[in-house]
Amino acid sequence: MGLRAVVYYMTTTLLAVILGIILVVTIKPGTKDQSKETSNRDEVSALATFLNLVRNLFPDNMVEMCFRKKVPKMMKNLATNETYSKVVTGEGTNMLGVVSVSIMIAACINHIGEKAEALLKLFEAINEVSIILVTAFIWYSPIGVLFLVMSEVIKQEDPRTAFSKLAFYCLTVLLGLGLHGFITLPLTYYAIIRKNPFKFIKGMLPAMLTALATASSLATLPVTMRNLEINNKVDPRVIAFVAPVGANINMDGTALYEAVAVIFIGQTVGKEMDFVKVLTISVTATAAAIGAAGVPQAGLVTMVIVLTAVGFPVDGIGLILSVDWFLDRFRTSINILGDAFGAAVVHALSLKDLERMDLEDQLRAQKTALEALQNTYGDHRNSSTHTGTTMEYGGQDTTVSNYCPPPLQPGSGLTVEQAESDEGQPKRFPSTAVDFHGDRSKGTPQGEENAAGGAAEQPTHTDNE
Repeated sequence: MGLRAVVYYMTTTLLAVILGIILVVTIKPGTKDQSKETSNRDEVSALATFLNLVRNLFPDNMVEMCFRKKVPKMMKNLATNETYSKVVTGEGTNMLGVVSVSIMIAACINHIGEKAEALLKLFEAINEVSIILVTAFIWYSPIGVLFLVMSEVIKQEDPRTAFSKLAFYCLTVLLGLGLHGFITLPLTYYAIIRKNPFKFIKGMLPAMLTALATASSLATLPVTMRNLEINNKVDPRVIAFVAPVGANINMDGTALYEAVAVIFIGQTVGKEMDFVKVLTISVTATAAAIGAAGVPQAGLVTMVIVLTAVGFPVDGIGLILSVDWFLDRFRTSINILGDAFGAAVVHALSLKDLERMDLEDQLRAQKTALEALQNTYGDHRNSSTHTGTTMEYGGQDTTVSNYCPPPLQPGSGLTVEQAESDEGQPKRFPSTAVDFHGDRSKGTPQGEENAAGGAAEQPTHTDNE
């Protein structure tokens, strides 16, 4: 079940990235002002950019990677008048190195276990402090965003051009989200399950509207799980596993958005897109979307990784900040829809596994019931021993055995002494009713006379017999 979910998530996320790249390259929202395009003669080759991506994954110094990174730069040989690329140290945070080193440290901490608990608590404390600082920064972030957008608009010779680019950028993102959410995902659902996908989407409308209002996959998770179970009849065991995982790693809308945004920023500064850069964007955008948190505007943080990977300016994010809050709500809705389709697909592919789990649960329940019955029967046998029970009868203590053998038949001619076995078994008494209200020494029922003299004559039974 887990492998099926991961394969589905990776496939749909990659499809979303490819769709976004096709749309942004076709529409070209960042090249509406052709006069702003710059020359690309000094750009490094695509191979150098890809190799630099791998190089930054393994930084030389963990401290230096926080404020410096390796960048390829075109150099010119004055003697031969030829250009070549050379790796130099540039200013800026090596985000790829930070991510890779963080993953390796986390893996080592998990492997060491208790010995690394102090280091784990240190990182947890740093995380808590960072959350408090970020919360404080959020309070005045609207002011910062205002000036970031204003600086980008002022750089434009004609501000109307900047707004025109943003309008086409929003159109490209919304078109991509619509195509992916209502064509790509439904086709995938129909190809596997052979059911009407739009009926399934109708059952997920409450969750999509909640995502549109909250812009958070995690905040919408309870509504998503309820809609899957009640409206679309998905197995609760599949929902309990797939939905939380999907809310954290399945970000189809975010992946499409980041691919479009990165290429849009490159178009605004006149960067050309070749095959290697497109491939790099596809891989890094998919990985960044998986690592994005399910909180509002988390895609802006991971977008820095994609921009750094292809060598695009990070400050270009300021241009799209003014519309990110609006697009974030729509891409979150597509994220939720992708999670829901994923749960349905995994449920359809795991029917045999679910039947086997049901059978195992039944066998386990039967085994538990059998063990409880055996324990109860054993306790009953242990309590049913031949130790007597003392009862008070007629002012005397009488020990009555818990063992009750088959009674003797009336008229058998056996006395009480003859009924006693040689092996010390309890005595057998005639199966006659005893009048407990009469004399204890008389064992003959009322109304029955002895044939010899009309008087009932029974052997007297004492406790010593």
